[in-house]
Amino acid sequence: MKKRKRIGRPPTTYLRDTHPEIAKELVDQSLLSELGSNSDKAVDWYCPKGHIYTTRVSNRVNSKSGCSYCSGKKVLQGFNDIATTHPHLIHRFVDPNVPTQYTAYSNKKAKVQCEKHSEHVWESQIARLTIDNTQCPYCTG
Repeated sequence: MKKRKRIGRPPTTYLRDTHPEIAKELVDQSLLSELGSNSDKAVDWYCPKGHIYTTRVSNRVNSKSGCSYCSGKKVLQGFNDIATTHPHLIHRFVDPNVPTQYTAYSNKKAKVQCEKHSEHVWESQIARLTIDNTQCPYCTG
């Protein structure tokens, strides 16, 4: 049986070689010599806006996922919380902590108060209030 001669370097699956732009955003650059582009290891990444967030390498490569704060998946007070993005709605939440703990796109339900009648309180998805501008169900019938 005749041996085949290898020409050139075998293809690599290291993140640094397959996705150099993504690799630049890795916080711990020493990991580049061990991380494959399909690794399920969760590591820290730098966001172009200066945030540091954690996600799996495979998510960054395959899903093209980015910063969990910029995408609204995680809350960062002073950046993407309701108190920052929709300050005019703070007074509508019965629980004063809600505006700093959730983003405007959250599906979480919260108790909300009517702007005209403080005794009108109901539960609404946060996104319905912040995005759809849902009005008081008592006043609107």
